[in-house]
Amino acid sequence: MIRLFSLFLIHDKGIKLLLAVIIISLIVLTVLHHFMKNGHHKLWAVLCCVPLVIVLVFYAINAPGSVQSAFWLRYGMFGLAAFFIAVWGVVTYFRGSFPAYTGLVYFLTVACSVSVFLVTMVMDTWMCVGDYSKYGWKESFSRTIDQLEATYVTRYWKDIDFDAMREKYLPRIEKAEQENNEEEILLALCELTYDLYDGHVWLRYNNMDSYPDALRTVSGNDYGLSMFRDSEGEIIAVLVKPDSEAEKKGIKNGTVITAWDGESVDEAVSKVKCLDFNNIYSYIENEEIFKPAYLAGHGGETVDVSFLDDDGKEKTVTLGKISGHNPELNDVIAAVCNNNHCIGDNLYTCMLDDDTGYLRVQNENFEKLESLHFVVSELSFRNDEVYNMMKDKIQALEDQGMKKMVIDIRNNNGGYGLISQTIASLFADVEMTPETGYFKGKKFASFKKPRKVGEALWSDIPVAVLVNAKTCSAGDVLAHYLSKGDNTVLIGNTYPWGCSQGTGGRCFLTDDKVELWYPVCPTLDENNEPIAEARSDRKAVTKLDYQVTYSREEVIELFDDPDRDKVLETALEYLHSVDRQ
Repeated sequence: MIRLFSLFLIHDKGIKLLLAVIIISLIVLTVLHHFMKNGHHKLWAVLCCVPLVIVLVFYAINAPGSVQSAFWLRYGMFGLAAFFIAVWGVVTYFRGSFPAYTGLVYFLTVACSVSVFLVTMVMDTWMCVGDYSKYGWKESFSRTIDQLEATYVTRYWKDIDFDAMREKYLPRIEKAEQENNEEEILLALCELTYDLYDGHVWLRYNNMDSYPDALRTVSGNDYGLSMFRDSEGEIIAVLVKPDSEAEKKGIKNGTVITAWDGESVDEAVSKVKCLDFNNIYSYIENEEIFKPAYLAGHGGETVDVSFLDDDGKEKTVTLGKISGHNPELNDVIAAVCNNNHCIGDNLYTCMLDDDTGYLRVQNENFEKLESLHFVVSELSFRNDEVYNMMKDKIQALEDQGMKKMVIDIRNNNGGYGLISQTIASLFADVEMTPETGYFKGKKFASFKKPRKVGEALWSDIPVAVLVNAKTCSAGDVLAHYLSKGDNTVLIGNTYPWGCSQGTGGRCFLTDDKVELWYPVCPTLDENNEPIAEARSDRKAVTKLDYQVTYSREEVIELFDDPDRDKVLETALEYLHSVDRQ
């Protein structure tokens, strides 16, 4: 129940206000009926209509100009509860039988109120909602920043300066609004999400015709190539387009790039911000990996590119833009985080060789958690059905001779942290915090002390955990707890995503053209610190034990031959080296 109460505290003021009206009305009217039995039945019946009047006034003030689906989903059931209270007064006045009707009304009103919280918690994005759709861009943007300052879960952890944020963005938004420049507004919102460096802060666009233009502006231009850094620190060309101007002038896959648009390539890369409407790099280590690819889109109608030709001599050419760079950018990300390398569907298991087992965790969803079973599982700190299912799967591998394990959580798109803890508890003999936390001043706190969730039946075998920049959300939770085991190592060519805090915040901006979603529920580790979240320096919190890098030849192969999986190869080499030790 403490867990549920902590989630209740996160809900917006409107829900708390209407719930207070319903609960206080029930209590006060029940007490008043005891003292108003003689000759005041009519007055008591009238008082029973007061909650309905209050709710209707709330509707009249707040519903116009709001996003109707969001408004009625959150507040509609309170109107029904207030209606039941009004009917309670009328029926009791005309028919008597106060005790019988009282029990029924208590049941119905409580059911209506509880349903609001079940819907908002299970739907996961309706707990703390700010509907600013009736305001202009500057006002809705300002109110969104106010809401983030009040409820964004890692505002203190990251030491975010919201005053500086207002100073940076509000004049820009005001000017864009005056010029009716919605593309500039989108670009400002994109930069805001970058400044928060949180993959759980993202934008949803509704009827924004300027979005394609803003996407092209952010991703830049395609000059016929992209770039990637090899293990020697050289930035080399990749994805060079056949018959492109770049290829005709001597650039090919693997060519060392020395300068971009008149500046040394290393200096140019150091200045890049990986602004992206669709990808956020919470950890600076991941952003550094992808910066060369983003630089490849920087330039005007033409760009000067210097490179080393086949004779090792530096050469400078001018390349014209072909189109937008976004497809090439996505191709680089896809090559590095290649989902085809992962074997099987979610929770698939197999033997990789005579004594190495394999488990694929694609997400931490579980269909029964989409209902009231979610609440029951949260109260018990573990999902026993998933625990027993996974125990049977791993035991079957052990029966086939498994003595070591690869757990592949690359391209894991998240789900429930509860499932992450359930799976991790089979392999890592560590304590976990089974509660969503809360704020105690500006610090995090938990209602429960860390405890062991499972029996860690396979904590005595070597386990290699494969991660990448798409190991997201509940996948971050799984990576965190698995990394704490004495028997486990994390291996990847990129770090995990670095965002695991529970979602639930949502802001509707002008005319519901844009929604900003963000996390509000603390997901804490055994030290009451947010799992996976970087501090203001953006340095990775979940560390890699072995980072896979690529030589120049391997970079070329990475983009030309999607079948080779060097990350898995590195994991198997590590596990075999453990055997030799």
